[in-house]
Amino acid sequence: MNRSKLILFSATFGGLIIALVMILYLFPNPSPKVDVNTPPSTADYYRFIELASPNFGDQQVALDHIQTTWQPGSEIMLLESLRRVKDEAIRESGYALLSQKTGQAIGEDQRAWFTWIWNQNLPTHPQYAAFKRDFYATIDPRFESYFHNVENAKIQLTEIVWGSVAQDGIPPLNRPGMISAKEAVELDDSNVVFGVVLGGEARCYPKRILAWHEMVKDRIAGVDVCGVY
Repeated sequence: MNRSKLILFSATFGGLIIALVMILYLFPNPSPKVDVNTPPSTADYYRFIELASPNFGDQQVALDHIQTTWQPGSEIMLLESLRRVKDEAIRESGYALLSQKTGQAIGEDQRAWFTWIWNQNLPTHPQYAAFKRDFYATIDPRFESYFHNVENAKIQLTEIVWGSVAQDGIPPLNRPGMISAKEAVELDDSNVVFGVVLGGEARCYPKRILAWHEMVKDRIAGVDVCGVY
């Protein structure tokens, strides 16, 4: 091969390498997508998630499995799952099972069921925290982070109930601007307000404003605070 052909070959080959690199850069081999809405295991609590969504399996099979593997603490998982069951027959069977296992004739009144469970000294299912994490991730993947390190939780996990919207579905009142009490001429003496004092700094949040946002996120005297109404 003479010198001119060698130079032409080298240039051509180099161009192919550059083109290949550009193709790999512009069209990288896609990494496998992880479906965060898919529960990660086939543990017993997985059946409650299957019951809540036909996308994850046969709902009747899931309900049958829940009935045969029932143990104390299953009540709240079944109730939370039934909130998302749209099939009328499956939902009726689920509430019938809940009544059978608890001896309570409450029907399909979800609020009454939650109130009853909260007022009982029921044992906690050993897989409840895992269920709560993965179940809420099927609603909004961002909810999963709410249930990390729940071993040190200072509230009852059963009292955390989905409000029917995704994260930030209702925008929080975030670092609201403040005015002095004398300037708050739109507030009447009868208006309810929520006050906080930290490190000598005071904040006041009117109820009628929080009613629209349901949550306020603020920073008072260098401390991040979160209030829920």
